[in-house]
Amino acid sequence: MIKNFRNNPKYKRTFHGTKFANLKSIFDHGLQPPGTAIGKSEVEIVPGHIQKGVELLGIKNWSDAVFVSPSPFYAANSVYAGRIPCNGRTYCCLVEAMIFND
Repeated sequence: MIKNFRNNPKYKRTFHGTKFANLKSIFDHGLQPPGTAIGKSEVEIVPGHIQKGVELLGIKNWSDAVFVSPSPFYAANSVYAGRIPCNGRTYCCLVEAMIFND
């Protein structure tokens, strides 16, 4: 049975910007941190992003996190979300995620 996460106060609605090519893997396996083996490949850190083993703001291995935002506008920034042109329009690639808010 699928729970209705949107109406449950224990869950917070967030967004994750990604590239179109990553959608199938995200839908099949969920959002995963870098280094996670998915089938024959591995979730990689994008060049130019903070690499594994780097401490930032006092957090060791900053890149091990899965980055989401409560703001679809922030997550839709072209730094995070790929662009998809279709019939003269351009769409951004966002995934809605429900985070357990304990």
